[in-house]
Amino acid sequence: MDPPALFLRSTLTRRLILLALLLDLLVAGDAHATLIDLGGVTRDTATQLDWLDVTTTVGLSMNDIAADVGGYANAGWRHAKTIEVCDLFISHGAGLAPCPLNQDVSGNLNVPLINLLGITIAGPVSTESFGWFEGGFADIGFAGVYYRSDTNRSITGVIPEFPTLDGRDTASLGYGNFLVRPRIGILTGLFN
Repeated sequence: MDPPALFLRSTLTRRLILLALLLDLLVAGDAHATLIDLGGVTRDTATQLDWLDVTTTVGLSMNDIAADVGGYANAGWRHAKTIEVCDLFISHGAGLAPCPLNQDVSGNLNVPLINLLGITIAGPVSTESFGWFEGGFADIGFAGVYYRSDTNRSITGVIPEFPTLDGRDTASLGYGNFLVRPRIGILTGLFN
């Protein structure tokens, strides 16, 4: 290849990488934190975490996730920590600080979050999104957002140490898992 063609190719490559970096920064630099539905995944622009829909893992235990049943661990997903679940609920639901939470407030504040995470339980007057997460000291945590339409109440709960479970076989209880991974950017996608 002659030197001018090599120069043009390397300049074009540098420009494409620079453009990808700028686009990545623009997407990551959203000043107004929001949740973005990516279809099966919800992106939190404030924390730069992607949240797998809780309904995706209904029927899988925490042990299943750790053993990579479904390929979630291999794809970079891990159980959310207490502070991450609390932050999600406080920032985008009816949760109020401090954490852990147990809130009951008037209004349908939890409905958008429930719709994004997926409805794990639905009744005639209620919709809920419940799941397991990694609590303190590797304990099992349980959390959920709930809305009752007959009373117009949003209930949010985070229990970092769920007292009634022995072991980690949570599959038979019918809830999902709160799984997160760092946001995958444009450049990460190009080089992985």
